[in-house]
Amino acid sequence: MPPLRLWPDDPPADVYFDSVSASINNVGPRDYARRKRQLKDPQLTPFLVPQPMRARLGLGPDVELPLVLVFPGGGYVSLTVQAEGRRACNWLNLAGVHCVVVEYRTMRRHPAPLLDARRAVQLVRLHAAAWRVAPRIGVLGFSAGGHVAGHVSLAWDAAEGGEVDKLLSAKGDRAAAFSARPDAAILAYPLVSAHNDTVDCAVGRHPFCKCSTYACVGEAARGQPRPLRHHGSFAVLLGPDLGKSLPRTAEDDVSLDDLALRRPASSPPPPFFLWHTESDDIVPFQNTERLAAALRSRGGAVEAHIFRGAGLKHGLGLAMKFTGRDIGNWTGLCEAWAGANWQPHGRAWSRG
Repeated sequence: MPPLRLWPDDPPADVYFDSVSASINNVGPRDYARRKRQLKDPQLTPFLVPQPMRARLGLGPDVELPLVLVFPGGGYVSLTVQAEGRRACNWLNLAGVHCVVVEYRTMRRHPAPLLDARRAVQLVRLHAAAWRVAPRIGVLGFSAGGHVAGHVSLAWDAAEGGEVDKLLSAKGDRAAAFSARPDAAILAYPLVSAHNDTVDCAVGRHPFCKCSTYACVGEAARGQPRPLRHHGSFAVLLGPDLGKSLPRTAEDDVSLDDLALRRPASSPPPPFFLWHTESDDIVPFQNTERLAAALRSRGGAVEAHIFRGAGLKHGLGLAMKFTGRDIGNWTGLCEAWAGANWQPHGRAWSRG
């Protein structure tokens, strides 16, 4: 199916990140200008389970199937659509799950990516009947895309989103009337915290205790203790004042652990499946640990895996190179989790 634009007109809250934040991500002035010229409107591309695959799975053409929206990573300056988008959809389709790759806005300030994620969920619900989608809509995100998927799963009802819905509804927009809350969240090596807290570098806990890139710590020198956050990504969302004069409350608004702790008991988050590698050289695995702890403290359903082993760095996607090792079966673990936990309407992930 062809891509669908997320927004009927100009996207809301479309504020570009500045050249100072760009330099933190090793984006020079010329590259910054080129990237801005090449940016596309945010869009989603459906990958529905085709009929031959339905037949192999014993599913008739009218059987409704669950759907997962996939958010690729890229540090909020680009999108790894092939490795962390279409390949993920291939896996999901083989499992009998519809898939949508969401190309959300990069190089933009918060709340642009969150608004794109909300809108994508709403559009899927708008098209659910035509696409034969069961009332089970999940999100899957990798790295920065994991932050987007987690953000919409914890802040789907943010005030900024409600204001956009009201404006669009007044213009007769149908999608704005649908819920933006996902039914399940799958986060792979996600960005979680926007805070500059230092990671636990006890012996045997993390081989990358010092920063090796400028994007890790911003203005601090290389070799400094490693912060929990990936500074470059959050500098895109929050601007160059991150870590300086920016109020900590602004960091709280995009930190998934803080958002999890703030969710009211009357409106709990969906179930979460999280995984990370202990030797992640870009986003410390303590991000996943912190989010899992926050969700559990609020009584949320969460399953988290921290994989150990040499060569298990950042950005492994489906981890297809590691067949036969624990991490090579994260998709199998995820399918088992989904079948046991993703039942918002009394039906499991597979078949329904």
